[in-house]
Amino acid sequence: MAYDGEMLTLAQDIQQRIARVKTMEAEHIDASRDKQRRNAITGNAVRRGRMAKAVALGTHEQWQWWRLVALYGRRCCKCGSKARIAKDHIRPVSRGGSDGLDNLQPLCQGCNGRKHDRWEDYRWDNGEWVGVLALSWVVGE
Repeated sequence: MAYDGEMLTLAQDIQQRIARVKTMEAEHIDASRDKQRRNAITGNAVRRGRMAKAVALGTHEQWQWWRLVALYGRRCCKCGSKARIAKDHIRPVSRGGSDGLDNLQPLCQGCNGRKHDRWEDYRWDNGEWVGVLALSWVVGE
């Protein structure tokens, strides 16, 4: 009988150890999630702060953006695609760029994602930069 009691004690010990490991894993997962949440909140705050600075440097109206998109034939400035056009800041906001029309270009979401935070200007039309005259039309002057 003593043997059965020792086995029972051993089984209970193993179960307790497994329960402790599971608890530690759950606590670790909770701590990781909390850290991710804190980082996301901090990241959002940083992005909002950068965007506020960008707007202070220059801004645009929504209709002006759509005029700029129309100027490029509703196509991506880099690849010419008409799919999912997005606002791209030529000089990224994270690098001190403004939110003004002179710093915007229409890119498809694929090209915009590949550009990431590089400072690249694709606003060319038949080898000539679509410059001041085009932007004055977009602004409505």
